[in-house]
Amino acid sequence: MKWISNAACLFIMWFILQIAAQSGLAQDINQDSYIKIRSKLLELNNKSKLLFQQNSVYKPGKSSVRNKTDSLLIELIQELNALDQRIEKFLEDKKINSSDLQHPFIKPASLQNETAYLFDNNKDYTIGRPKENENNNENIESGSTLIDDLKHELNISGFFDVAKRINTSGELSNINYGQFELNLSKSFSNRINIQGAIAYNSEEGTFEIGAGIVDFQLKHDSGQNKALMKNTGLCLGQFDVPFGIDYLCIASPYRKLVTAPLANQKSIDGLNSFGAVFYGETNFFNFKFIGIDGFSENSAALGGRLGVNNLGNIEIGASYLSNFTKPNSVNARVYGFDLQVCCKSLDIKGEFIQSEGILKGEISESIIGESHKGYYIQGVNDFYKMLSFPVFMSLRYGKWISARHNSINRLTTGIGYVFNEALEARMEHLLQKEDFTKSTNTITFQLVAIF
Repeated sequence: MKWISNAACLFIMWFILQIAAQSGLAQDINQDSYIKIRSKLLELNNKSKLLFQQNSVYKPGKSSVRNKTDSLLIELIQELNALDQRIEKFLEDKKINSSDLQHPFIKPASLQNETAYLFDNNKDYTIGRPKENENNNENIESGSTLIDDLKHELNISGFFDVAKRINTSGELSNINYGQFELNLSKSFSNRINIQGAIAYNSEEGTFEIGAGIVDFQLKHDSGQNKALMKNTGLCLGQFDVPFGIDYLCIASPYRKLVTAPLANQKSIDGLNSFGAVFYGETNFFNFKFIGIDGFSENSAALGGRLGVNNLGNIEIGASYLSNFTKPNSVNARVYGFDLQVCCKSLDIKGEFIQSEGILKGEISESIIGESHKGYYIQGVNDFYKMLSFPVFMSLRYGKWISARHNSINRLTTGIGYVFNEALEARMEHLLQKEDFTKSTNTITFQLVAIF
């Protein structure tokens, strides 16, 4: 998660500037210190753009539940904007013309415009990069080419994890890669962003294309207008299908437990496909309309998700996908409901999924017309927010009931230690009980690295 290291850099930058401000900015300032401070402001502005380009680079539409890291970024920008205004006022009092300093910088009003989307209720879409101000060039000095260079820069990030499993019979697995992924993104204009991912297939032992999308930002309202529709966009290409909410955690850095929820594994199983997503957000709800290649050959699937996001730290959603072999012929479908709650250090989420004819992401002729269902509820508590101790604990319970009323129960617990923003260690215990079979006990150790 490259954006975490960016946020850390921004905090250090803010701390340095605060010291500078308290140590005599209001009493004495010269041209050299002015240039240094304005350079830092420009650097912050550029980093805020890259932060949003690098965050969850290929996921088609993130949940509108508040991204807590963005809150720190917004606070830093507000502090630096205030400092920038103090500098301008001092220069006016001293009758110093800032244009005589021969240094490229962004004026305070422009800095606010450049980062205005960060103040838009702190919502984050990974498909649909917030639109930048159309009049930016009017506020940039002619010598400022750094922003243009960064706009056309190829952003590279990635992650990998290694894991080792032990079951109760004492059998050990080899240490293997779980996921290894390289993410690329590039913005060609204020409205177009191209993103892609090359991922390691641990089952086949080969690298393959994990994602490749073109994201068209159709509209973004910074909040100054009272428009009904705040954000809209269209995504074309290959992506993790935004059914429910677990697709946001397919990448191992975002999943605090090692294994996926049972209901998702048994139904759509982290579906990745080619197609299109039309997404948007209002003050009351967000939506995604999905059209993708179907679950079987020569078929297509249509559906979407609708989420209600005006409930404070709570979001509820409903998802649906139908598989068509002919325009008027639906042979399989899946639908679900989801819930997300953020309570200070505790994040709670859950899903209910019912599947008809779809099992483990594929259509099975033997179960066409049969209905399977399952659910899970999960909680993750971050002790760093409570005790400044870099440990988190996770608990999840899930159940799956087949059409023949056979059931699977799974209890998953986990603990993790955060070394820094780029390295986490986790341990998971999974207890699974199936009808008429023995229980399965598995312990997994995982190390996740981000670059």
